[in-house]
Amino acid sequence: MIAIPILALVALLLLLAGVAIGRFFGFRPNLGEALVANAISTRFKRPHVLLNNVTFQADNGITQIDHIVVADTGIFVIETKHYSDWIFGGPNDSHWTQVIYKKKSRFQNPIRQNYGHVKALQSLFTLPDQAFIPVVVFAGDAEIKSNLGPTVFSLDDLVSYMSDDRPVLFDERKMAYIVEQLEKGADILIKLTDDWYPALRRLAKRALCSCMDQPYDDMKEFLLAYSAAFAQKPTGPGLSSFGSSAIEIYNFMLFYWRIIDRLKSVHHLHEVLVKVFGPYRTGDLKRTEKICQRIGLHYRKPGRPKKIETIQTPA
Repeated sequence: MIAIPILALVALLLLLAGVAIGRFFGFRPNLGEALVANAISTRFKRPHVLLNNVTFQADNGITQIDHIVVADTGIFVIETKHYSDWIFGGPNDSHWTQVIYKKKSRFQNPIRQNYGHVKALQSLFTLPDQAFIPVVVFAGDAEIKSNLGPTVFSLDDLVSYMSDDRPVLFDERKMAYIVEQLEKGADILIKLTDDWYPALRRLAKRALCSCMDQPYDDMKEFLLAYSAAFAQKPTGPGLSSFGSSAIEIYNFMLFYWRIIDRLKSVHHLHEVLVKVFGPYRTGDLKRTEKICQRIGLHYRKPGRPKKIETIQTPA
């Protein structure tokens, strides 16, 4: 008989997988991204290859970038915002502000957002930092009312900035190699939909059958979580869930459930996760406690264990 925390793990994994896949396949380029792609294709005259809506596997998970332009003078990493009205902010602010009449709304500083994209790209290649050129472009009719920094442009100024005099870094062969590496990212999603997701669905079917053998309250709790997972609808094109440390941890706990269930405390589980994933990807003890709460995992004996059981993970 499958314990109820395992059923909750299945429901949670389905939630994360379903939202991520739904976001990818439900995504269509918005008007701003279409305008940026058209401007680059028609006005940028240097040797280049334009890649739109690029998805690839990096060290910190799967990353999606609006546009990557592999040119002979560098790799332009472009974050597009299709906003209107007034924009206020600063290069070092965590959030910027859009003002529509008297209504204000905050959004994440796209310079910081694009910095993460650049770092993800850099992890794929052994290229100097100056080979990567981050750009944020406002493709709508927004009016920039403050100094947002030297890498933020309107659509009218984008191609002019890209065409500035820069030293040539790549020949055609090197450009082709870079593009080939980036296009391999599509293979991840093909394998995801062809292999991993159907396997998870088969597991979900088994979990649904097994939950019928649970006590009524446990069965009801699982079915509510299960239906909530499928009720989730994507809100945007992001793929942040897929490849994230959360999914890796939940998968690990599902595959090694018998060992996880024999641990003595949340402290013990946290130390095991740190050994497997490292302190950065695992997070602090509070994060491990929240993971246990989400799947209904409770340990009888609190406190730090004296000895940590070694878990052999597959190579």
